[in-house]
Amino acid sequence: MRTTIAVMALLMLACACQPEGTPVRVHDGTAGPFLVSPRWSADGRRLECAGLGGAGAYALDLDAARLTRAETAPAERSQHGRAGELRYEAYRGRILAGGGLLAEDAWAPAASPDGSRVAYCLGHLSAATLVVQRTDGAVELRVPGAQPAWTPGGGLVFCRPEAARGPDGRIVIAASDLFVLAPGAREPQPLTRTPEIAEMQPAVSPDGARVACSDWRTGSLWVYGLEGVRP
Repeated sequence: MRTTIAVMALLMLACACQPEGTPVRVHDGTAGPFLVSPRWSADGRRLECAGLGGAGAYALDLDAARLTRAETAPAERSQHGRAGELRYEAYRGRILAGGGLLAEDAWAPAASPDGSRVAYCLGHLSAATLVVQRTDGAVELRVPGAQPAWTPGGGLVFCRPEAARGPDGRIVIAASDLFVLAPGAREPQPLTRTPEIAEMQPAVSPDGARVACSDWRTGSLWVYGLEGVRP
């Protein structure tokens, strides 16, 4: 079944020229499906995403401001390193490059654009450590953070979630902001300070000008401009 949800056209037009860090909600999760895991199309004109808990796959046309059901969920992109293909064994959390073991108990690995480094996470999402490691095994950086996404220029965008206990006593993500790490930098800079939005799962556009994310509180999708802070 094909489902179409209109999104405010003026908000969509603003995405192309928004100043750095300015949020634009491109999908309202309180009025439509709860969406997660956004990924950009190759031409940067659509966001592919999934419903919460695997409840369907969707494509958001940013030009037409239209959300439609898709046949398949966003596919995982292959990871390639300078020494050959980076292999990720999800069931064991192992990252391998060139036949050597880089990390264990890792998750959310992402290879850098030049293939020389991989960013990944260790620990629980609510208190994760983000690691940047060269494919020769040398660790370059460890900072608090999760769900890294590389920019075309070799910088990183990631989230820093904060946990709390829900009404049923379970740990939930209560808040999260996005951070930017410029190439060669060791201190990430905040991209957002939005306590009302729990920005998770950042995805950088192919041209590096924008980053999309899912609000884990409402299932909305947001897009931020990276002009002026583009790493």
